[in-house]
Amino acid sequence: MIFLFLAFIFNWALKPRGVEIKTFRVIENEEKFGEVLTAPFVFVLKKPTYVVLKTSIPQTSEKTYLYLPQVDTSYFEIYANEKLIGTYGFPNKTAHIWYQPLLYTIPEGTKEIKLKIWGIYELGIEFIPYLIDESQKTKFLVLEFLTNKFLLISIGSFVALSIILLMLSRNVHNIKRKKIYFSFFLASVFGTLWLFDLVPFQSMGTVFSMLLLRKIFVASIYFGFAFLIRGTMLDITEIKPYLGKALLYIDYFAGFLMLSVPSMYYLEIFTNYFSVVLILNSLFFLALSYKSKIIVNILTSTLFFLTVLNDSTTLFLNYSNEFLSSCGVFAVFLGFSYTVIREYRFMVREIRLTHKKSLKDKLTSAFNRGIIDLTTFSPSDTVVFVDLNDLKTINDTYGHKKGDEVLVNFVESVRKNIRSNDLIIRMGGDEFLIVLRNCPLEKAKEIMKKISENYEKSSDIKPSFSWGISKFKSSFEETIEEVDKKMYEMKSKFKSKK
Repeated sequence: MIFLFLAFIFNWALKPRGVEIKTFRVIENEEKFGEVLTAPFVFVLKKPTYVVLKTSIPQTSEKTYLYLPQVDTSYFEIYANEKLIGTYGFPNKTAHIWYQPLLYTIPEGTKEIKLKIWGIYELGIEFIPYLIDESQKTKFLVLEFLTNKFLLISIGSFVALSIILLMLSRNVHNIKRKKIYFSFFLASVFGTLWLFDLVPFQSMGTVFSMLLLRKIFVASIYFGFAFLIRGTMLDITEIKPYLGKALLYIDYFAGFLMLSVPSMYYLEIFTNYFSVVLILNSLFFLALSYKSKIIVNILTSTLFFLTVLNDSTTLFLNYSNEFLSSCGVFAVFLGFSYTVIREYRFMVREIRLTHKKSLKDKLTSAFNRGIIDLTTFSPSDTVVFVDLNDLKTINDTYGHKKGDEVLVNFVESVRKNIRSNDLIIRMGGDEFLIVLRNCPLEKAKEIMKKISENYEKSSDIKPSFSWGISKFKSSFEETIEEVDKKMYEMKSKFKSKK
């Protein structure tokens, strides 16, 4: 459904209401293109060349535009009645354009249009040109957005995704997850490089630099798939390894082959033939997505497969059809983003759990002192400082196991009598702090008496504790000083009775 919608949009953008210009007379060329060319036409070139075309157009009294949905060229000039009215590219004739539309204003009274098209590795007009009026300019703007602006959005999205995947690979603790996300990071980087092959450049320097850059761009799609497969095989162990490994080695071979080609001509030929490999790759990931039964993965993989199928068959069969690569790559970005969000949620849960554990005392499960820095106190809170009586004597007499049992029993006795939003904090050794939220002082004293009774009944040795109580003062330090002082007063009375 999504693919049909995209196809409809492109079809609507490509076919405005206007006068079709199909037939061109060849008035000058270095190759044997023939005397007449009918659009669409594309020639794969063994060496740089050019062609000069002429065509007659009907005269109009209103403002008219020549709309060229797609021209394969390294430099382009357009003349109206032999007067130059527009160009694309620099005079060094190393522009790289085959993926975006062009629009030129035709002066009133124009009877004849002449086109000069230069090419280094490919030359042609891939879609029928149109003469359109002002009302049809929207067609050009939509197609220009889909093939240019949306492409830049896809590149920017993948750059951001690459950074996120690299950060994930460096911050996850699991070694296997590190390898998975680093493989996905490399896949994203190579995918970004490949997208630059779709970007129109008015100049790529020299023919040599153009060949070098295009080899890198084209090879990157195969290396991108290779690392995507590598990461997926690490992530999904149920995959039969020979299927993934076979595609992995095919992608590596295709990538290095593209880097080693000696000329633009052979790069174009190999790109067309090896487009079948791209279909196999996307089909592999489509099968995996359906096996995973995750709706987001199924939708994004399906869209990606259909766009790759469209583009690959266009290259392999060499017929005129608009490329949908940027849409497919954006679908991959959405799929990756979903994976990243899932990993982020997992990491957040893991961090929260680790942080929570770091704030808990291992023996008693009471909070440790670290919770104090994260707690906001209120004047309505009541704070109780507790010191267990004779813990050292219990350890010496009954052993440390019994002493640990007494500590645990105290915390359990406290928890039975306080609310979920109250705090029990082990300050160290046999000292504890109890924070009773929004609790009157008299009510807090009743709670402490119940805790004392429960604690005494928790063991046959009838343990006890001393405590100091106070409403929260202007600061935590002042409050602690107050309750600590009161606790020692009770402790002194306990010792004097012995």
